[in-house]
Amino acid sequence: MSGILLLIALLAAGGIEATETCGRKLDLLISVDSSASLCGGTGHEVPHPCAAWYAILDFCKNIVNSLNIGPDETRVAFVTYSDTTNVEWGLRQYTNKTSLLTAIDNVKYPGGEFTDLISVFKIISDIFLPVVGEDRLGVQNIGLLISDGAPENPDLAYAAESTVIQGDGVGVFVVCLMDGCTVPFSWGIASPPKKVNETFFLVKDHLLIDQVRDNLVNKFCTWTLPGGIVQTVG
Repeated sequence: MSGILLLIALLAAGGIEATETCGRKLDLLISVDSSASLCGGTGHEVPHPCAAWYAILDFCKNIVNSLNIGPDETRVAFVTYSDTTNVEWGLRQYTNKTSLLTAIDNVKYPGGEFTDLISVFKIISDIFLPVVGEDRLGVQNIGLLISDGAPENPDLAYAAESTVIQGDGVGVFVVCLMDGCTVPFSWGIASPPKKVNETFFLVKDHLLIDQVRDNLVNKFCTWTLPGGIVQTVG
C-alpha cells in the first residue's frame, strides 16, 4: 500500500474524514445483505447486530470517505435486503459526506431470510432510471453488492442482472463474504471482465472486508463498459 493510501486508511479508521482518492463523478448504489446468516439465528429472531454487521457498515463508510461526495459530484444510494428489500435512501437524499456517513451509521439490521436477488436488481434498476429523475447523463452508474449468501435460484438472478442492470450500462461489483456465497455466484452477477479483484472480490472473514476497499474504489474510478459489449437502451 502506498504511503498516501496508508494515511487515508489510518484517517478513516480513526473516524477522520479522509482526502478523496477518486475524483470521478459516480452514481453509486450500495446493496447490503442483512439477512440472518450474517449474525446467526433465523429470521427476525436475531435481536441485535453483530461485529460482522458493524464491519460492513464501517467498510461502506470508508468507501464514502474515498469519494468526493456532493450533489454535482458523487452521490450514494443505499439498499438492504433480507426477506424484504429496503431502499434506505436514494441518490439525491444526502448531499454531503458528513450526513451520508451519519446515515450509514444509523442503518438498522433487520435480520430475516435471504430474499431472491431478482427483487434487489429490480430496485437497483429503478433507482438508476432516468424517468425517476435520479440518473445523470454522462455519469457512470455503479452498483455494489455485498453478499453473505447465494440465492436459491442463481440462474434466474444471473439472467435478471444481465438484462435489467448490465443492459443499462451499470457497472456491477460484488464483494463476496466467503462463508456464505460462492465464486460462481460472484462471477455470475459481476460485470465484465468478471475477474477476481477486478469486478468481484472474495473476503474470507467479515472482519477483514476493509482490506479490499482501496482496490475496489480504484475499479469504481476506472471501470467502463468493455468494448464489444452492446449497451441497450431501456
